[in-house]
Amino acid sequence: MDLDHTDLAVVRELQTDGRLTYETLAQRVGLSRPATRARVQRLILDELERDGRLPFAELELAERVGLSPGAARARTLRLLDGGVAKVLALVRPELLGLGFLCGFAVRLDGERDPVARHLAAWDRVSFLSACVGRAELVGTISAESLAAVRETLEDMRACTGVRAVESWIHLELIKERCDLTPNPS
Repeated sequence: MDLDHTDLAVVRELQTDGRLTYETLAQRVGLSRPATRARVQRLILDELERDGRLPFAELELAERVGLSPGAARARTLRLLDGGVAKVLALVRPELLGLGFLCGFAVRLDGERDPVARHLAAWDRVSFLSACVGRAELVGTISAESLAAVRETLEDMRACTGVRAVESWIHLELIKERCDLTPNPS
């Protein structure tokens, strides 16, 4: 039996320490570069963003990120359990009869948090963000009709602490991005 340089290096490492993990052994003999936790987490997140239906407990994700299936599954579960990532579905409102999207900006007289909590509890408010600038809150209303949009805006204007509400209707969704990977300039 002929052994090449890599085979001999593997045998020597295992003779030194027979308890090595495959990843450590591969790194020591030059078959893979050391993977930082952050780099591997980013690779896993990138792959799941690309294909959210990718089964993380199987071979495909593991091969894409350079881990064993068990390690890929364990690291993915850590990301999910730690709240770093969550599995969700993006809904197309028009297919649910909620085809009217209205953006809004709220300027306040008083404290932001009570108004934000109140608006966040509304079913038709599908997005809400605190911000700095002309408005203290911006968001999106998803509604079944223009009348429902108008009713929601009127209710919003009547809220205690709301000074003014500016609104606009979204004509067409051009781009929606949910990943956190920065775009290269």
